[in-house]
Amino acid sequence: MPLFSIIVPVYNARDWLKPCLNSILEQTFKEWEVLLVDDGSTDGSGNLCDDFAAADCRFKVVHQDNAGVSMARNKALEIAGGTYILFVDADDMLLPAALDILAETTTRHPECDLVQFGYQEEDRHYSAATSFFGTAEAFFAQGFLPPRTVWSTLFKGTLARQIAFPAGLPVAEDTEYSARCHFLAEHIGVIPDVLYWYRKDSSSVMRSSISPEKVRSILKIIGHLVQCFDSRSVAVKNAQQRILEQLRMSFYMMLYRANAERRELLAEYRGLNLPPAKYIRALRVADAFPRLYFFIIKHIRQVPQ
Repeated sequence: MPLFSIIVPVYNARDWLKPCLNSILEQTFKEWEVLLVDDGSTDGSGNLCDDFAAADCRFKVVHQDNAGVSMARNKALEIAGGTYILFVDADDMLLPAALDILAETTTRHPECDLVQFGYQEEDRHYSAATSFFGTAEAFFAQGFLPPRTVWSTLFKGTLARQIAFPAGLPVAEDTEYSARCHFLAEHIGVIPDVLYWYRKDSSSVMRSSISPEKVRSILKIIGHLVQCFDSRSVAVKNAQQRILEQLRMSFYMMLYRANAERRELLAEYRGLNLPPAKYIRALRVADAFPRLYFFIIKHIRQVPQ
């Protein structure tokens, strides 16, 4: 059994995929498997996956009809044999010592169900200032939150397989998965090491135009999390509130950029009957006066639509 199962969903990523897979192949730590789920690619990405699998048996390929990134990841979770799960997007890369550092961390802290780590975007680095290892309650009490993505966290396999990615959402499906895993975990670790290189693909879903379906994805995620969140302690309750408020701000920013169905989407948001904002002042303004909020971000903050 490999220590790490690295899950890479692939859809029309040929221009980015080879550097991604080479960054895994060149890791100094070698005890891993890569699960490549070709989600109906039409640009030759599937053939490139097969080439890597033919050259190294640690690469395993699943070809499926296009069903979306959530279903691709869920398929990989079903067959992953590693003790730990790592998600890598096909247009990103691991830094050379990433798996070595994670292997050392899991040896020193086997109790951790999750380990967060830093990442770089172009020439900027994003990471925690110091390490943390402790209970989930202590993690939230210190102000840490789940990341909005899954690629900056190492998941223990026994935890990762308990939760499925939500199907049919065009954006932010990993936000829900990450949050649910963090609130299910008992022990969480954070290391300041930068291990992941997030590369900007101008054609990615998050950078394409904002449709009503994408805005509704945020509403569905908010609704899902409201139903599954519990309040084991004040620290956990406050963290859950902060996550939901961040998502609510994402809803307003996407609504601002949407070109259709604004009134209907706002009515659907209000139908969720969410509590008053506690942490984000701008959310209070947006909830009470959405037109004023849109005016402010357009004419004062000068955010393009």
